[in-house]
Amino acid sequence: MLDIVIGDSYFRYDVVSVGQLDKVQLIDAMWDNKEKRREEPFLSLRLMHGEEVHLLLALDDEERASLLKFASAVTAARNPER
Repeated sequence: MLDIVIGDSYFRYDVVSVGQLDKVQLIDAMWDNKEKRREEPFLSLRLMHGEEVHLLLALDDEERASLLKFASAVTAARNPER
């Protein structure tokens, strides 16, 4: 069964089962916004399988909340015993 469809900006999509993911990486960090001359938070979720890497990026609070919910759903699907 396939659990996830991820669309890229150039309208290509991959269908991936969460169980097929080799690695899931969540990064909560700061980036240097040179236009505003300050550091700003970002949240990045990388889903890796085989040679493919899918990156989801959140820069504002609303996007961060949505991405954290998505990451929680992926974690729950990958680790149903928890």
